[in-house]
Amino acid sequence: MDGRRHTGRVLLAMSGNRRYLTILVSDISGSSRHAERLEAEEYADLLDRFRQYARTVIPRHGGIIARLQGDGLLALFGHIEEREDDGRRAAEAAMELHTAVKGLRAGAGPNEVSLELHSGIHAGLVLVVEGDIERGRVDVVGEVVNTAARLCEAAPVGEIFVSEETLGPLAHFFEISAPRRMPIRGRKSELDVVRIHGQAGVKRRIDASARRGTVPFFGRADVLATLFDAAARANHGESLALLVVGEPGIGKTRLIEECGRRLDETRFRVLSGFCENYLGAEPLQPFVQVLRVALGWRPGKVAEENEAAVTQSLRSLPELPETLSGELLLDLIGVCPRDVPLNAQARVAAIVEFLASLARSATLVLFLDDWQWADDASRLALENLRQRGLPMLFLLAARTGTDDESLLAAALSVRLEPLEFDEAEAAIISWLPGADPFLTREIFRQSGGSPLFIEELCHAAAAGGSIAATPQAADVAWVSSLVASRLARLPDQEAECLRRASIVGNVFATWIVERLTDGDDAHRLLDALVAKDFLVVAGQSGMLRFKHVVTRDAVYATVDKAHRSLLHLQVAGMLQAEAGPDDAFESLEGLSFHYDAAGRREEAA
Repeated sequence: MDGRRHTGRVLLAMSGNRRYLTILVSDISGSSRHAERLEAEEYADLLDRFRQYARTVIPRHGGIIARLQGDGLLALFGHIEEREDDGRRAAEAAMELHTAVKGLRAGAGPNEVSLELHSGIHAGLVLVVEGDIERGRVDVVGEVVNTAARLCEAAPVGEIFVSEETLGPLAHFFEISAPRRMPIRGRKSELDVVRIHGQAGVKRRIDASARRGTVPFFGRADVLATLFDAAARANHGESLALLVVGEPGIGKTRLIEECGRRLDETRFRVLSGFCENYLGAEPLQPFVQVLRVALGWRPGKVAEENEAAVTQSLRSLPELPETLSGELLLDLIGVCPRDVPLNAQARVAAIVEFLASLARSATLVLFLDDWQWADDASRLALENLRQRGLPMLFLLAARTGTDDESLLAAALSVRLEPLEFDEAEAAIISWLPGADPFLTREIFRQSGGSPLFIEELCHAAAAGGSIAATPQAADVAWVSSLVASRLARLPDQEAECLRRASIVGNVFATWIVERLTDGDDAHRLLDALVAKDFLVVAGQSGMLRFKHVVTRDAVYATVDKAHRSLLHLQVAGMLQAEAGPDDAFESLEGLSFHYDAAGRREEAA
């Protein structure tokens, strides 16, 4: 539960809210030794400077400080706003804090000390309760907090230990050690843990995943045909925009990049950029990236090298208008900024003019990823480019529910659905040669045909991990964070309806959810959840199912335990009342499940 007040009947935990959070615990290494060597005032000043850094760094990465006392801190990521990349944010916050604190010194001569931290990060389901003067801003209860603290204890001086399940595919944004299985005090099972050494220099999840290998591209033949047809029309002089929409992880980026890879280089110029909602975001970000690619700019090079590369690239590009000087282009891509920067309107105009010039010499295919996070200046640049009417194809990838209505009205739209079983089976077998049919079926069942989940489950199986179909299957922290971030973006009534549906089961009859909502417009809410890719029709009228088992399990775990039991009891009563003499036997399994979940052992038996 997120604890927000709903307009319909609510499931509010009396003792706290169940949330998926990422926990960062950091301590000063050797604090007792420092306290002994320094005067009390010196040590107090050192701690104060450490806390000042923490108060600046943690919020910058989207976290809050729950406790900051003595020589350590406990920070929460996902408390104010659930984000799918909370694990990455916590890790980057820890790295920045480590770097900042490492420069702190106090004392003089033989008594001089310099600070270093050691940190632990873990994520999962916790109970968040209101704090007080003793417990801090908020109190967090559960094994997740204990595990993060144990990882902090185990980390050597200057090191950051993170559970592998916290990062998942986000781990490849970092340079990390090989996973090591560690026993954790107070935890039944061992934990796979990695050390973070630094940034890896990649920006997108698909690029991060490519570092360890991805499942080969399969299927999507009909959608690819639509993209190729749009490219052909653009090559014959049309200006087209095609919007590919779908849930996170459904394969939008992979699909469009596959299309770009197959286009004829002699007829098409393919350029790409992406939007993001994190610290690295900049105004006009996707278009600045497009310009950098077109001009030969490369990350990691010094300014002089990139300046030379851009100068060389300009010689090979079509003749540009006199207004687009090399100096101006270097300023636009941030290589040699001007003393007096251009205003936003002038930057948009220059970018539009540059891309329009490219489109006059070859059909330009512009791939803009994660468009749901585009800033206003980028939306204006796209609109101005489309008004030019040049032979261009704008391929935009956005998540289901994008609110850019002007674009939706003017663009072709392709909705990307989960893979069919035969497509998913081919991908699974290519990654796991010799996989038995049961394993293939189980991976498909749990993934719901989502390429992202298929990929991660294949990685887990290849590494010898268990993918048993249990309610705990969704307790992979990064998956839960992804689900929680989507759940948090739903309107209150829709989120509540989805939680109640999770009580009924992965597959459920709509009439049960309608009765559980106590008069809310359940039919409308369920239709909205189908449109937003949480639910799908289950093959017959009046039946729906969660699109992914892992989504259902993650949503179910957020329901307060006491209310969960009450709702299971209500569902059992409904099933028993509706069961006639001809279908009483078929209802026994459902009755047993719901009575057992309600804690009514005798009725369950």
